[in-house]
This record gives sequence, structure tokens and C-alpha cells, in this order.
Amino acid sequence: MKKKFEKYIQELELNEGLGSIDEFRKDHPFPEDVIEFYKYSNGAIGSIGKGYIQLWSSHEMEQMEELYMIRSIAPNLLFLGSDGGGEVYAYDKKKKCFVMYPYFGDYPNDVIDIAKDFFAFIQKIYNGNNFK
Repeated sequence: MKKKFEKYIQELELNEGLGSIDEFRKDHPFPEDVIEFYKYSNGAIGSIGKGYIQLWSSHEMEQMEELYMIRSIAPNLLFLGSDGGGEVYAYDKKKKCFVMYPYFGDYPNDVIDIAKDFFAFIQKIYNGNNFK
């Protein structure tokens, strides 16, 4: 996993990886490439190429889900971080892709598809793509 992402994550502040991934997988049913990342680093923050990303730790994900009532407002989305501004990054379980969504957006009308897999998602942020 690290080799594939090395170029893209070298500037990020990484957290220690999750010791046991089973509970994380149960509570946050992300695709396997996201699970692999969280084994390596339980969240990350910082500049990534031309972009910026905050990948929440597993604890922060739970806090945000409660704070913004994510499961009742946007039940198909698994929020995993933000752009450091007014947008959150999530995985859409129904469409099976990574998306961007405003903190106070109109679900599902304001959801913007970004990428089909986690690596492509990270690459697009690194390249500074404007998703709007």
C-alpha cells in the first residue's frame, strides 16, 4: 500500500495505523483500499500536491456522524474527511464511488462524484482538480 501512495502522502501528517481493523471495518464498511490505508495511518492531514485533505481518524468519523446526523440525512454516504473548508469527502455505498458533499448541502442533489477508487480519489486531490 505505501509504495502506491508514497508520492501522494509524503507531505501529509500521518497518524499511527489502527492495530485492529476488524471493528473499524464493521463500523465503517469502506472499500478494501481505504481499509488498507487505515491499517497504515488512522487519518491524515495536510497539503497533498496542489490540494489539501483531512482524513478523519476512526474516532473523528464517529464524532462527525453524530454531530451532523449523517446516517439520517445521507444514509448512503460514509464520511471520511474534508477539504479543510466547507466540503466533506465521503464514500457513496450505493454508487460505489468517492464523492464530495457540502457540510450543509442538499442530499443527494449537491453530491459531486470524484472517483471510483481510493487511489484515484487521492490522485485527483493531489492534482488540484476542481470538483465543482
